[in-house]
Amino acid sequence: YYFGLVPYELYVLPGMFLAICLMLLFQVVQPMQFHLLPHWFAFSISLYLKHNVHRIRPGCEAGSAVKSLIDSKHCSGSTKHQSFPSGHTMIAFSLLTACGMFLYDTSYSSADKTLFGVPFDHGELRFWAMMLFLFVAINVGIHRVSYGYHHVSDVLIGAALGSMIGFCSYVMCNKMRGVSISKEGQWWTVIRYIGIALSVLGIGHFFLYKFAHLTSIQH
Repeated sequence: YYFGLVPYELYVLPGMFLAICLMLLFQVVQPMQFHLLPHWFAFSISLYLKHNVHRIRPGCEAGSAVKSLIDSKHCSGSTKHQSFPSGHTMIAFSLLTACGMFLYDTSYSSADKTLFGVPFDHGELRFWAMMLFLFVAINVGIHRVSYGYHHVSDVLIGAALGSMIGFCSYVMCNKMRGVSISKEGQWWTVIRYIGIALSVLGIGHFFLYKFAHLTSIQH
């Protein structure tokens, strides 16, 4: 419930732009490995399934106990029939799985896994980080059910699919770790800073325009 009150766009879109900036600026593949790729796959696959299954959202059904809680715009047009699966849950569990695999990946050195200078290889810190990620992911699923956006089965299947996507994305990116994404020469420098500039503009566009147009329920 409490995590659901935080607008999804507030941390997802800026987070994706920031990950792109970090990848280009520091020439590392980790942001793609545990954030960008699993997020993109989960989002895309959930949209494909939604547009083909056409399951009505529980909060949009006549006489539903949660009809007054769901955002009314989700009960109009095609979004009314996009209950299966829960895209939010798929993304949350794909990120949970990918981040967990990164934290417990012994092929990375301690220098690659630090938080404010504290190594994540410290067993207790790593454990509590995973508990926090799991807590967030589970609460996202609970919120989607309690507010009438999804059936319980939508969330459970979304969690299972998201976990598989996170696993496959991480393994796929592991194959890329030996490939340097840094390039010598003027063109790479130009492309890199164009990408960083576009990402910064994307964050600015969100806070100046997108966030101001979120619905009152999302706020």
